[in-house]
Amino acid sequence: MGFSIGDTSNASGSQLLASVGKDSRLIVWNLSGSDVDSTDIAHSKYLEVVGRPQSDQPRYSRIAWNPAQASMLALVNSDDHSVLIVNIESLVGSHESITLDENQLLQNSIVIQAHKQVCSLYV
Repeated sequence: MGFSIGDTSNASGSQLLASVGKDSRLIVWNLSGSDVDSTDIAHSKYLEVVGRPQSDQPRYSRIAWNPAQASMLALVNSDDHSVLIVNIESLVGSHESITLDENQLLQNSIVIQAHKQVCSLYV
């Protein structure tokens, strides 16, 4: 399981936390209602992607927010090590919260394929 927090206050006024679990479920939480001095964290689901569970590992092994563009989230696919780049704000749009499947996520992502590196040894 992994998580990444992003401050999108420049874009939408939201503070978002992205988490991915062993069940291949990606959830982006909205933490904007939280009081900084409180031990309770007010939260709501902003986006949920329901994935196909795998046996030993989650579908997405790493997630990270882009520090320069606060609404951009990168996910590394455990299967083929491709990287998905998703604009969370444009994906959610004017909805308060949405749930997608992996096909819908892929249709709204930029996918960067990983390439195998070939090493040659010269003697």
